Amino acid sequence: MRFQRGRATPSDPGPWMRAMETLYDRNVAFNSDALWREFSSEAEQAAERVPAEAPEQIRFKRWKAIGFTRRSTTITEAERSQAETWLREVVDKDPKFDAAWSDLIRSQLEAAQRLLTDNRVVDARKRFTELDATIEAARKANPDGAAWRLGRLERLSGQLARKEPGITPEAVDAVRTELLAQEDKAIQSRDGTFQLALALLGGKGLEWQQRVVKLLADRVTAQPNDMLARRVLILAAAEVDRDLADRVAEETIKMPNLPVSLDSLVQDEARSTAITGLFNARFAKFVAEKDPTR
Repeated sequence: MRFQRGRATPSDPGPWMRAMETLYDRNVAFNSDALWREFSSEAEQAAERVPAEAPEQIRFKRWKAIGFTRRSTTITEAERSQAETWLREVVDKDPKFDAAWSDLIRSQLEAAQRLLTDNRVVDARKRFTELDATIEAARKANPDGAAWRLGRLERLSGQLARKEPGITPEAVDAVRTELLAQEDKAIQSRDGTFQLALALLGGKGLEWQQRVVKLLADRVTAQPNDMLARRVLILAAAEVDRDLADRVAEETIKMPNLPVSLDSLVQDEARSTAITGLFNARFAKFVAEKDPTR
């Protein structure tokens, strides 16, 4: 429907932008290589119809690029090279575009890790050097942004896993702790919330799990209709805060049907998760009351 509106007024960027934003949210929720391949083609279609001088073109270029890079299992080296060229053009034009920096860093990290897996060690080192330069460029361009911090954490975590000299668990956790200052910004978007949550989950111990639960709870408080966040919160809180998990589950079950949207598509899944979580908790309580030794 939204693409039809774009075609009705082909030179107006507004309908195209709204259509692409809807498709992006869909792809994040129902991630698949097929959807991302289609996404890149749709971004190309939108870019061709909007005037070349329109400021929205930079967004279309980023979307074209991530239609390649998010296909992490099927992307070719040529496609990655093209996507990274587009992303560099985007951040050159708008150095404060933190999401584009994050996409570029993520692509370079994935490429380097794939080269290591393929035992192309020399090529991997070159890619890691390029990645380090990009992380530093992102830091200089947008020192308050999350992209370079997330990239640095992923880089150090990989080095720690490979037991590279000079990298300690304490140093990695220090970088992870710095990311907590990004929470207020992160919960403003679903993407930001889940990126930060994944970064925090890399920490060892109950403390980091509790911080992830708090982050997700803050997102749900800020955006009660974010059904993806609700579903993940119910699952995550079940491990560390049973009362919170039950409370959010009960709220989710009682919520009225949402208007047609991405969140309405996920609402049934969230309700199913909520019902399952409540059943499991009450069954476990019933068994414990019958047999206190269990």
